[in-house]
Amino acid sequence: MVVASEVGVMDFEPGDIKEKGRLQPGKILLVDTEKGEIYYDHELKKQLADAKPYRTWLATNRIELDELKSGRKVSHSVERYEQMLHVFGYSKEDVEKIRLADQERIVTAPMQQDIPLHPKIKEKPWV
Repeated sequence: MVVASEVGVMDFEPGDIKEKGRLQPGKILLVDTEKGEIYYDHELKKQLADAKPYRTWLATNRIELDELKSGRKVSHSVERYEQMLHVFGYSKEDVEKIRLADQERIVTAPMQQDIPLHPKIKEKPWV
């Protein structure tokens, strides 16, 4: 098995290559060098998921945050909101774009890709 970030690291005859591809973000690949076997993402995750009763544990131990009551009242407003936006260099449009990005309605940066951040997010990285 050859793992490299670039094509052409080593020369191989086309007939010698069994499989080629790219390891996607969040995927697992296991090579057992003693057995000479390769285990792919779906079979590894299935084996791990079936190893313990995770679904039962989750169902019996999950606490729904919406059901928790603390008795406290927390204000969701910001004093001098318009002034604070201006001080930190934001417009209402910037806030709307950030809200949409938070709701995943606009893409800011795909995970583990070499694609630059959304320009507004890049300009104001402290958000």
